[in-house]
Amino acid sequence: MNQPSPTIRLAPRPTAADIIEIRRNRPMVSSLKVAELFERNHRDVLRAIRKELSAEISLRKLAQSEETNARGKAIPVFWLTEEQALVVMPFIGGRMAREGQRKLVRAYLWYRDNYANPPRRDLIAAKRAAHHPMMGALIEMREEAGKETDARHFQCENKLVNWVVTGEFKAIDEATLSNDQAELLRLVRERNAAFLLAGIDYPERKKRLLDYAMRQRTRIMAAEAQR
Repeated sequence: MNQPSPTIRLAPRPTAADIIEIRRNRPMVSSLKVAELFERNHRDVLRAIRKELSAEISLRKLAQSEETNARGKAIPVFWLTEEQALVVMPFIGGRMAREGQRKLVRAYLWYRDNYANPPRRDLIAAKRAAHHPMMGALIEMREEAGKETDARHFQCENKLVNWVVTGEFKAIDEATLSNDQAELLRLVRERNAAFLLAGIDYPERKKRLLDYAMRQRTRIMAAEAQR
């Protein structure tokens, strides 16, 4: 008698919503969030903003708000547009300066791609939707063989399809995917799910998926050339 399929639990996906907020109908980042990302004291971040942006704009025009800190004291908070954040962040410093800059840039790119670019949003949504059927097919194939499925098997399968698309056996930050790669990853996931349900073993699936991806890349490139 088959046991119930285990629930596939995915780790929370970090998104721009953790960093970017909408202020004045624009995507902005707060000086508090910058201080958190760069692991700097908030007053040092405020000082850098005042110094570096004063030559660019009147600070009176800079979006501001007032927040209450842990001690119940009201503190000023600046809100930066993408351009303002790019101007200021090289001067923030801090132990996590490089990582903070990477996270901030990726957050703005994520916002730009997913909200300002509706076709991109649809491609990413379709790519994500293809993940669960592939994992379900993996569980079903292994159950038919009398095997259990755990996190290692899910990771291995994900790394396989990622390798087919990017050439690297590792997790993908979807913000780094081009639109073409996002579409290709969806197609490869769907084809891999079909191969799993057909009982095709890993070495053969690896070969077939690579061949399939090469054909699909040619098709996608041809479609792009006709636009």
